[in-house]
Amino acid sequence: MNFEELKGVWDSQDKEPLYVVPQTALHELVRQRRDDEHRKTAVRHAIETIVNAVAGVVTLVLAGCLAWGDPAWLATFSWLKAPVSPWDAAALFLAGVAWLFCAAYMWNARRRQIQREENLAQSIRGDLERALAHVAFRIRIARDIVWWGLIPAWFAAGLFVLVLFRLQQAPSWAYWVIALLMVGTFVTIQWWQHYAIRKFYEPRRRELESLRAKLTNPES
Repeated sequence: MNFEELKGVWDSQDKEPLYVVPQTALHELVRQRRDDEHRKTAVRHAIETIVNAVAGVVTLVLAGCLAWGDPAWLATFSWLKAPVSPWDAAALFLAGVAWLFCAAYMWNARRRQIQREENLAQSIRGDLERALAHVAFRIRIARDIVWWGLIPAWFAAGLFVLVLFRLQQAPSWAYWVIALLMVGTFVTIQWWQHYAIRKFYEPRRRELESLRAKLTNPES
């Protein structure tokens, strides 16, 4: 039985008590949906955190190699077609820090949300409040990720590509291609975040709020 079926049972009850619907079945359904959404969030945040952290560490290592590597050793790399300047290492250092910032933001946001949800009661009402808090968290992340995730990551990626292209002496058209790709990807991700809020998260929140209202006021 899904939420819509349960709501149909409630709406068909002519002044019958709410608990005609088995509480154990309802609670189990709420828990299943909650656990499923938590798994999806955990996987998504883990992937984004790990990718940003790995990119940050690799970029910082590369920055260190360019900054303190022996010039004769660097000259053995065929992809380095232009002399390395201190600005190349500085740009890669900033890119690495930006990527690590993204990883730290995603990890800390997830950790704080888990702590908030752990403080709620282990009951059907508590699980509903936990599910609502989780949906609110997903909406907040979808709206805020542009400032704390996308922009720092795009800044880091842009610096990385600029340094790479300069050291490889890439043609000028390559800069335009990568710029258009980055802008297109940025706009697409932004559109998807707003679409997800409208199509998935907001309906889910209304669904949970409807269930909470039924529990609070069975006659409604």
